[in-house]
Amino acid sequence: MLTHQIMLMGGGGTSRSFSISPSVSGQSTWDLDVDGPLELDTDGQWTITPDAGFSADVKMWGAGGAAGDGSGTAGGAGGYAVETLSLSGGVDYRLTVGGGGLHQGDVTIGGGGASSNSGGAGGGYSGLFEDTETQGNALLMAGGGGGGGAGGSSNDGGAGGGSSGQDALAGSNAAGGGTQIAGGAGGGNNSGNDGTALAGGTPGQRGGGGGGGYYGGGANKSGSGSSSRGGGGGGSGHTASGLGTLTAGAGTTPGNSGDGDRGTAGNAGGGSDAPGVDGKLIIS
Repeated sequence: MLTHQIMLMGGGGTSRSFSISPSVSGQSTWDLDVDGPLELDTDGQWTITPDAGFSADVKMWGAGGAAGDGSGTAGGAGGYAVETLSLSGGVDYRLTVGGGGLHQGDVTIGGGGASSNSGGAGGGYSGLFEDTETQGNALLMAGGGGGGGAGGSSNDGGAGGGSSGQDALAGSNAAGGGTQIAGGAGGGNNSGNDGTALAGGTPGQRGGGGGGGYYGGGANKSGSGSSSRGGGGGGSGHTASGLGTLTAGAGTTPGNSGDGDRGTAGNAGGGSDAPGVDGKLIIS
């Protein structure tokens, strides 16, 4: 059983402090009630270890997918997740902030599927894990958006989840979004790769990569027809306790986009070859 579901908040005098590695702003320790909220808005991975058990609000956005070649194409935006979690003293927690998808780029931090030679890579998930970064240890996650395919807005990537990622735009050949039980199905007339646990699918010629997530979105593998140069599906978010709130993005609009803490986190790459924007994670 994941310990965060059975731990109670420490007494009224308990400090909400933890060590963090690598350091942030030159600090290797952080106290939420002295230093303020911990905000991580560039792609990367950190480990925090609370000095004692405490309760904190955690919210996050997955990263946006990259655009593919062609006027008007776009990636999908990142999803959103929020929950109040009870963290246990002496336990390591892994924090991941997903990397924005790149045009003709490799797999990003957070499991976004790599791009094809003219498509965009999927954005990575953001998440908080107990101990190691595995699906079974995921406490809270926000899905990354899928990468756009080549050739215009009909080939945009799907947004990240939410409980499910959004399907890409490509008609009957669309790559699917990840869900709570399976990766998104690959799309395209040559059968793109499905998403898997924590990772978006990798595309073929001219297709977009799937977004990372609890289950990643499917990728597209197109043939010669422009209508099949589709984007990747978005990855799913997750809440282990079932008490968190998961909000999927919608196309190029991130989940909970109006939150003043978001900044530009999770924005989709819009316009030919534009990268997606990294995700964000806040503990307060």
